[in-house]
Amino acid sequence: MKKLTHILGISIFLLISSEALADTPSRCFVTGGGVISPGDVFAVNAMFMKDGTTRGSVTLLTPYGYTFQSSNNVDRLRCTEDGGAHAAPPEAPQLARFDGSGRWNGEDGFRVVVFTEDRGEPTDIDYFEVRIFDSDGILVYQSGGFVTMGNIQHQSINDGHP
Repeated sequence: MKKLTHILGISIFLLISSEALADTPSRCFVTGGGVISPGDVFAVNAMFMKDGTTRGSVTLLTPYGYTFQSSNNVDRLRCTEDGGAHAAPPEAPQLARFDGSGRWNGEDGFRVVVFTEDRGEPTDIDYFEVRIFDSDGILVYQSGGFVTMGNIQHQSINDGHP
């Protein structure tokens, strides 16, 4: 189970282990955008395709002037339910994890890992977390929090996108 801890106004999100999501193959579609504290602005989409591949994009603008951008570079996507509050529609998975490659501040060679939770409406109960790693696997940026402006949507797709 996950825990959310606030320390001096900073949210630390401890997710179900990434292995638990990685072992749960579920065809889904994740899309959304919004703002999380401390002011990160994000837009994401990730989807399974009919041919079994994944695609999607991640855009992140930080309040510190850093940017991450990927386009059709989502390598893995995993979705699952955790028994918590249901998303809309109710049969959709609530948790998703996807990762891919992209540019950090205009420089190639970075990896992104994104965790999302779709808890339905109102949108301030959705959750977004992003981690950016350099080519050596060193974490260079991490942020996460409840979506204060915007929305995250998870949808089940049995056969994948065309």
